[in-house]
Amino acid sequence: GRFLLMSSKPVKFNIKLTGEEDFLNGIDKLNEYLAEYNDGIIGISSRCVTAEDLNKITGFTLSDANAIEYLKYRVEYEKHLGTTGTDEEILNQVLKTMGFNTLEEASILDSGLTIKFSWDGTEKPKYTYVKNGETIVGNLKAEHNWYGFRYYDASTNAFVTVPFATEGEIHEVTNLLYSYNGKLKYAETSKLYGMIFNYNCWLATKYIRANAKALFYGMHYIHSGNVSATYLMGSTVNTATATSNLRVVVTLDQGVELVDSTLAVDTYDLLIN
Repeated sequence: GRFLLMSSKPVKFNIKLTGEEDFLNGIDKLNEYLAEYNDGIIGISSRCVTAEDLNKITGFTLSDANAIEYLKYRVEYEKHLGTTGTDEEILNQVLKTMGFNTLEEASILDSGLTIKFSWDGTEKPKYTYVKNGETIVGNLKAEHNWYGFRYYDASTNAFVTVPFATEGEIHEVTNLLYSYNGKLKYAETSKLYGMIFNYNCWLATKYIRANAKALFYGMHYIHSGNVSATYLMGSTVNTATATSNLRVVVTLDQGVELVDSTLAVDTYDLLIN
């Protein structure tokens, strides 16, 4: 079989990513920090753990990351921060903060949705997407005066600002939002899952999300027992800096075996054939 050999806790701390430069190059940057964790003999390569790694372990898929589950997580997170009120009251606060009036409007958060943006040159950008065969149209509800719309152009690997005077199709983006409570869902049945979600750390997986206000670009990370995300660049031309830790994944040479250790039960040694 195949093993995913991953550190049981962070190996580097307080790694910062900032703005659009680290959205574009952040995965390479995280992997560079961990290049030292292979010896070229037993471990032939090393890299940062990804959201896809965790999805393979947990069986989680993009279709599981829907708006209702995401907003449940947001409510629990607000309660964790000390926000008071009933779940319904906190949910309404979260919806308002994100620019939505109802749960139905928030369906734009569903992962895997391909969202198209257009601009008539004077109003806020319009978004269109298809969900369950129904075409849904809305406008981004910015609460401040935008002078342009900032977005990532994958064809050039660069950010572009479209001024108000420009009309036409602007951008097409597939929402990539992984957000679920790993501890709550998995830790009761597996020590492994509890270990995975016990420490805050970066995941070398890009994050793209649209809500009713803007587009957000950033990186995923594990935070407070959840696979979450932080934005580094927004379509409102705002940038952000985020700090987290790193965990390493090592690829072993194909001649290496795991054998029962003589030192402790349920532990293994690496044997070179």
